[in-house]
Amino acid sequence: MNYYQPCQLANADGSPSGVWHYTKKWGSEGVLMPIGYCAQGGAEHAHKSAEEACECYKTYLLDQARYNLAVSPSSRPRCRVLSCPHYTGEAAEIDHILYALCPEHMNRKTLSEVFGEVGQGCASW
Repeated sequence: MNYYQPCQLANADGSPSGVWHYTKKWGSEGVLMPIGYCAQGGAEHAHKSAEEACECYKTYLLDQARYNLAVSPSSRPRCRVLSCPHYTGEAAEIDHILYALCPEHMNRKTLSEVFGEVGQGCASW
């Protein structure tokens, strides 16, 4: 199981450093590693809060998103925007998850809204 969460770094003496990264840990005893832009290091990815680290990872995911992916012609799901009545043959993908979006809503702003917030999570892939 993979665990995803913002984590505060520790100083050499074990005290909290005040610097946060978004991280992934493989298994309950696994190594905790920064992911997304936090893995690149640098001052711009030394976050002052868990919320900033989560927002950084969301930005990373949106920057990696793929758009206008064809979905099965037999499924034609409804657009993920709740107020939209259209069915679509296309989707956007973030981290292996497809979000059906009609042509009007196939953009970063809408994908960000339907994707939601980044926080703690776990996954088996």
